[in-house]
Amino acid sequence: MSKIRFADACDIEPIRRIWSAVFTADTPAERDAFLDAVHLSEECIVACENGEPVSMAFFLPAVLHIQNRAYTARYLYAAATLPAYRGNGIFSDLLGVALTALKERGVGACFLNPAQPSLVGFYQRFGFEPAVFSRTLCGAASGAQVSLAPLSAEEYLSIRQTLLPRNFVEWNDRLLRFAVSYAKPIRIGERACALCVKNNGTLHVLELLGIPSDEQTAVCGALAHDQGCDVFRARVFSETGDCFGMLLSLGGRIPLKPAPYMGLAFD
Repeated sequence: MSKIRFADACDIEPIRRIWSAVFTADTPAERDAFLDAVHLSEECIVACENGEPVSMAFFLPAVLHIQNRAYTARYLYAAATLPAYRGNGIFSDLLGVALTALKERGVGACFLNPAQPSLVGFYQRFGFEPAVFSRTLCGAASGAQVSLAPLSAEEYLSIRQTLLPRNFVEWNDRLLRFAVSYAKPIRIGERACALCVKNNGTLHVLELLGIPSDEQTAVCGALAHDQGCDVFRARVFSETGDCFGMLLSLGGRIPLKPAPYMGLAFD
């Protein structure tokens, strides 16, 4: 079995190599912006072969608010193994050790966004359950009459806080600021907001808050037009739909209905 431990500052170069080998769409600047925003010794667990990390996962701090209770939680993010070491159960071992360590530290829940549908079954083997759902809206840019204005990070975070539903994931300020740093926050009307990223003529709406479901497609079309994009792809919260987040209770059963709002996946 690989040696599994929390990372330290000496692991930064191997971690960069794992990231670049697995998340090939990310630029070095994007990779390093995330690594600058986390605390390696508290939030990254690595599996080592011959003393060097070959697999990793980040467990980012959050608080899960459900039915007027707050649970300490960790978000499993950027799980990756070097291609040459895949198929040997290294990440499974890492995850098992990590979940035990989190439970021993009093963490109440671990949650994640499966990178692809095929991974749902993998995480179910560890006890994770589908708990957060979303719908995907796609369409063309339109000239719908919607009041739009750019927001500063501070303004976006302030408006966002007022629009969160009763059951939600509370991200810490450090991670929220990281998410906003690589996206564009936009005010919609007086009380709504969106977090968007442009990519080759497509506007990706990562978060849309304060817009009734029957108006979301029109608003996204207006956002795409405003940002000079031809089409949009938007992720919106739903009580049912595609599995967006999975949850594992580590310290007693956590109710999963109504489904909590996770919002961001740092994608």
